Amino acid sequence: MTRLRVALRCDAHASLGVGHLARCVALAQEARAQGHDPVLVGRFSGPVSDELIARADLPVRLELPSEVDVVHVDSYTDAAAYVAPLLSRVHDGRFGVGPAALATDPTPGADRRPRPQGLGPEALRLAGERYALLRPDVVAARAARHPKLAGAPARPLVVTVVVGGTDPGALRGRLVEALRRTGLPLDVRGPGPTLVADLAASDLVVSAAGTTLWEAFALGAATAAVCAVDNQEVGYAAAVGARATVGLGHAGELDPDATAARLSALLTDEPERRRMASRAAALVDGLGAWRLVSSWSALLDRPVHARRVDEGTLTLRPAERSDAPLLLAWRNDPQARRWSRASNPVDPDQHARWLTDSLSRSDRVLLVATDAAGPVGTVRWDRADHLDPSISHDRPDEWEVSITLAPDRRGAGLALDVLRAGEEYLAARHPVTAYLAVVHDDNRASRRLFARAGYLPDRPADVDGFARLVAFARG
Repeated sequence: MTRLRVALRCDAHASLGVGHLARCVALAQEARAQGHDPVLVGRFSGPVSDELIARADLPVRLELPSEVDVVHVDSYTDAAAYVAPLLSRVHDGRFGVGPAALATDPTPGADRRPRPQGLGPEALRLAGERYALLRPDVVAARAARHPKLAGAPARPLVVTVVVGGTDPGALRGRLVEALRRTGLPLDVRGPGPTLVADLAASDLVVSAAGTTLWEAFALGAATAAVCAVDNQEVGYAAAVGARATVGLGHAGELDPDATAARLSALLTDEPERRRMASRAAALVDGLGAWRLVSSWSALLDRPVHARRVDEGTLTLRPAERSDAPLLLAWRNDPQARRWSRASNPVDPDQHARWLTDSLSRSDRVLLVATDAAGPVGTVRWDRADHLDPSISHDRPDEWEVSITLAPDRRGAGLALDVLRAGEEYLAARHPVTAYLAVVHDDNRASRRLFARAGYLPDRPADVDGFARLVAFARG
């Protein structure tokens, strides 16, 4: 892996808040963990900013270094098209869209919304809550968390109230007053050096719909959220719609008594807090920073695909029962079995039952590719939430691909064309937000194929060496 020089461009001060900085710090720490050299570029002021930078022990510069491999921009006002081998940018819905080779929108539900205006067609897009950028201490706290004991605690409920790093609208005081009006015995905590531990220990987190809310989600905390500023609107609505948080409304509309009533109902309903916390933890898995930093490396190492076959000669059709002998031969080919999770040969009766079941399923698309010379291979799509229980059933539009070329057609540069044709076939007939692929780390041919096709890291390799990749639909 190439050691990258990474410049993270953002600002933080009293009126802006520290959310952009917190995300850049998360990326800087992940970049360093992966062996890269990160530097923060911008202007930072205030005790929270100073603490974030000092705890991460990061170098800070006012201007971009002269030599850099990745420039990553997290700013709503800086729309400069920096010159670098890779320009990466984070935006939140329509806020912060600008020139980029790689554009990431981590707001919940972004993968299910249209491509924002202003994002050029050449930009690769990463979207959705899987890209919530969390600092390592939050990720570590998620891994170490333990389920709280059932039943009402014999202590005051712990409630952490955080409204950004600076709270320019003095919203926190109004929320604390609403909690006081519940009349419940509460241990109310706020931002500070022990914030992550307090979030993890909380029975309820009351937060603006920004960085702290996604941290609370990752920690499996029950939450109530306020839409504090306009750029939080889209993420707030999506999180409330997913029932991952209780929406308290917009900052300018908070009524103390109504807010107290909603908080009281939530604080006295421990089963609902548990259900909500479980939904939230499923949305934000803590791998967002790893995904984005790994994507930088993958893009800069991506091979160039210089050859394409005549696309008019390649066709895809749905598989039929008469294809059973051909599909079985491809399935039992030694090289195909070598890189499959199920590496044992399949007997004809077993395969016939599998094919009959596959052709009747609505969550599987099984295709055969041919060209003028004959059969080329097969592409199979499976709805990912039916394969992997960790994928939320609220996101049914992600599909996992399996592609096999006929042994006598390998090495002819056909795989990428077959994959692209498979994507187009699927998207023309089913809603698709993302394409997934599971590839063994040692399968160099498949890794090159999916790299050329723009698939980027989505999950590290498991104990058997299989890693998951993702490519988002361009719509």
